[in-house]
Amino acid sequence: DPADRYRRFDEIAQTVSESSAELPGFEVLAAGSGWDGEKGYHAIAMVFADEQVAVEAVVALRERVSQGLYLSRSLEQLPWAGIIESSEFSVDGRVVTGKIYPTVLPDQSDDFLGSPFEVQRSFISSRTYMLFLLR
Repeated sequence: DPADRYRRFDEIAQTVSESSAELPGFEVLAAGSGWDGEKGYHAIAMVFADEQVAVEAVVALRERVSQGLYLSRSLEQLPWAGIIESSEFSVDGRVVTGKIYPTVLPDQSDDFLGSPFEVQRSFISSRTYMLFLLR
């Protein structure tokens, strides 16, 4: 039943949300893809109210990568570290930029962060999108 699946998803998503570092609210978010000459990555840029909040966001993003969980399409709670090979986050004033290098290719896993939209939806965005969840 779709309604039961959604309720289960919502309950698990709340648990995953509570296990992940909370990001401070941001004013602008942009996500895209890049190539560093050797491999592809997902790029993010976020604008915060001030530099101190941006620094707090970098700490939270790093914690999400190393310790956070995401909710797979099969409703399993899995570690982000399992699908992120490496990441880089930096602060320049109110702006946080980051590169997220995935470990798998799109045809190897249904949990791959396959597009800029998936990065925004899965790694950054709100509980409405139900994966890596902002509160």
